Amino acid sequence: MKGYNVPKDYDEHASAYANRFTSANSTAPIPPDGEPLDATTAEVVGRLVAACAGLGHWDAVDALLGRGRGPIHDDPEGVGRLVEYHVARGEYRRARDVVAKAAEDAGRARRARKERERLIRETGYCPAELLELAEVVFDVRTLGLLEWSGIVTVEQLVAMSPDDLRGLSNLGVRMFRGIVDGLDRARVKHSFG
Repeated sequence: MKGYNVPKDYDEHASAYANRFTSANSTAPIPPDGEPLDATTAEVVGRLVAACAGLGHWDAVDALLGRGRGPIHDDPEGVGRLVEYHVARGEYRRARDVVAKAAEDAGRARRARKERERLIRETGYCPAELLELAEVVFDVRTLGLLEWSGIVTVEQLVAMSPDDLRGLSNLGVRMFRGIVDGLDRARVKHSFG
């Protein structure tokens, strides 16, 4: 659009309705009340809101844009992809089940984190049974090697002797150091030195 008096955030591809409510056209300043989203995420949210508005689901729009009241999930993108998969297949009940299960998992993870924080504060260390192996060992190759050797929990890992752990085939010095650093970082008592 060419001419004078064009607002700086005017988008000629947006509808006239959308352009009426941009910040430059507002008579009062619009202070942000949350963290800004990156362009891709904002676009996804915009498409969700457009779908809700197009179907008349105004309560869903409020739920999407309101402040969160529940625990934060560790893998929100994974939850979103799973819901997208079921919605694309028309499996709406399954999509709702996925969201409910994800909320339950997020709550469980938050309670476990709070318990770990409490125990570390009170005792100075975290019991091995409160951690999953992937929370201690970040390297995928090391994690795969441990699982291949039959070590699938942190409890099994710390129950090993230092010689048994060093004796695992294909476990190099750097992998061993990564395991020890992970246990130290999680504040789990161990005998590896």
